[in-house]
Amino acid sequence: MNALPKTLAALVLMAALCGLAACANDDGAASQPAPESAAEETVASAEASEAEAPEVEAPAAPEVYALAIDPAQAPAQRRDSHSDWLTIDEEICAAVANDQDFRIEYTYFNEDPDDALAAAESGEVAGVVGGVAITDDAKTAFDFSDPYFEDADGVAYGLAVPKGQSAELLEAFNAGLADIKANGKYEEIMGKY
Repeated sequence: MNALPKTLAALVLMAALCGLAACANDDGAASQPAPESAAEETVASAEASEAEAPEVEAPAAPEVYALAIDPAQAPAQRRDSHSDWLTIDEEICAAVANDQDFRIEYTYFNEDPDDALAAAESGEVAGVVGGVAITDDAKTAFDFSDPYFEDADGVAYGLAVPKGQSAELLEAFNAGLADIKANGKYEEIMGKY
């Protein structure tokens, strides 16, 4: 008999035996072939560990804070490359939020800053930026972040939140403001205005 048919017959016999061995497993699952090397054994062990590992929770989504803003606070505004208006407030807040891993959604109040303050007091928004000066009078109703802008008259501006509310927002904002001042991002933003 020729060597080729003998080899072919041996291969068919081996395949049939492997198939029978897989079917003969006690628990009905296909058996795993023995690893041929230490590397294969390590991979097989790692795969088994992954299958048995407890499910890990996905990281929580960043906190989202609603802020009221009056974007018409010249000279603290400029046009970006798309001719959209940007304000110092928005750019500072974006840098702070990025640093502290939270998001901001704005509600725009273009007419009366008092409307923005009323929105914060009613809980419609967590706080107000832009157009709210840090004054003794304002401090009776609002807590303020550290100042992030001072106008030509020396009036300071910061994030305002209703007294006793949103302490976590103020804490995160102040920490982020300190970080962007330390890493140069604050000066980069201020240089645009």
